[in-house]
Amino acid sequence: MINEEVIKQFEANPGVAHQILGSSFEQFIRFFHWYMYHQEFIFKPFHLMIIRKVEDIAFGRNAKRNLMINIPPRFGKSAMMKYLCAWCYMLNPQSNCIYTSYSEDLVSNFSKDIREIIESPAFKSFTGIKLNKAKTGADYWATEQGGGFRAAPLGGALTGFGFGISGDSFGGVCLIDDPVKASNVKSQAELQNTVDYYLNTLKSRANNQAKSPIICIMQRLAIEDLAGYILDNEKEDWDLVKLPALDEDTGIALWEEKFSAKDLLKLKKLSPFVFYGQYQQEPIVIGGSVYKTEWFKFYNPNEHFDYQLSFIAADTAQKKGEGNDFTVMQYWAKTYDNKLHLIDMVRGKFDAMELKEQIKLFWQKWAGGINGCTPYGFYIEDKSSGIGVIQEIKKTDPIPVIPIERNRHKDEKGMWVSMDKFSRAMTAIPYIANGWVYLPFDEKYDISSSILAEAAAFKADLSHKHDDQIDPMNDAIDIAFGATGLSSIFI
Repeated sequence: MINEEVIKQFEANPGVAHQILGSSFEQFIRFFHWYMYHQEFIFKPFHLMIIRKVEDIAFGRNAKRNLMINIPPRFGKSAMMKYLCAWCYMLNPQSNCIYTSYSEDLVSNFSKDIREIIESPAFKSFTGIKLNKAKTGADYWATEQGGGFRAAPLGGALTGFGFGISGDSFGGVCLIDDPVKASNVKSQAELQNTVDYYLNTLKSRANNQAKSPIICIMQRLAIEDLAGYILDNEKEDWDLVKLPALDEDTGIALWEEKFSAKDLLKLKKLSPFVFYGQYQQEPIVIGGSVYKTEWFKFYNPNEHFDYQLSFIAADTAQKKGEGNDFTVMQYWAKTYDNKLHLIDMVRGKFDAMELKEQIKLFWQKWAGGINGCTPYGFYIEDKSSGIGVIQEIKKTDPIPVIPIERNRHKDEKGMWVSMDKFSRAMTAIPYIANGWVYLPFDEKYDISSSILAEAAAFKADLSHKHDDQIDPMNDAIDIAFGATGLSSIFI
């Protein structure tokens, strides 16, 4: 444990201090965190894991040149990386480091904090390092021993500066810290710009292309983010540390005091896209196909299943033009072990009269239910064409029509807020990905192949042509599993 007495002992024996702190990144963090801020650095087991990986890179023990660390936000990553850059100069005064992040303010503050460590009396005493008075800019500074530090936001110019040294020994790193702002996750251009900057600028700045290491520490945001690109294309050059915030098998949080298991499970329910990406380091597909067709399961309708509930979900349209949407009606049933089966589906383009007749026919076909489980109701979206259909059917037919408001949901305060198609997809996807949604027979069966094709074409930017089958499917998932849906009656 570091305290004022230990600091005095180190200051009295700078050679010993250099040996101890230079051989242990953990001790370096402990010492300088207390020295600079008079606070103890709180280490969790995952922090120590990261430290060991960093030491393996610095001491040449790692088989792979680079290190990728995927970690949730606010888990101490930037603080550790700040000390890493300062530690590089203790290991080698000629070190050259590049630091980059999405935030210009973060980059500037990072550079300032490292300089303060380098210029502290203790660091100067332990290492003999002094800054070059001719090179003391906010984003670029150098040591009298020939080392240097360059900080730049993503996309910033790095002309004339490299990282590492030309020799075989360790001499600094290129540090990439959260290259994309979380709020830009839906921007394909932003994601691609980050990959392009890495490929065209950062990699070329290595002073030794075979030895100079890159360390990327980031929360996952999308399949197409920088970590995704690297893991798909350069995995042989990178060591990976993946730190999910919650062990979903045991229910144990990575850092309970920072983000409890209870809060993480709540986040998983309210925003699965954020939960699986930023906190679990397993982002849901975005930008291309949002749904993975391999997530869907299949069942044999010729086998007998006992169902606890069943219902019909519909997406209605009342125009028959070539460019208009389809009407889709789906009959779903949920087993006692929480598997949601698609029993039947009708898809077509109908005018108003035909639509009403098709609804009546589909209800008559399944009013008796399946395997003794009668449908609870006929769910139709309560807007656009669905409003008129609901009103007409309620007047003339004994069909238990239930209006659903697809674009609204209650937030954690109980207030109604809007929800777009993409957000609704993100809410439904975890149930599909976990293997709870089943289609009949196999991927070649007409109903199944039709849904799979539409799911594969669904885009995060909503540029896909049709989603008339996906919409009622997402409704069905919410009805069967959502806390405000039909499932709440049976829980």
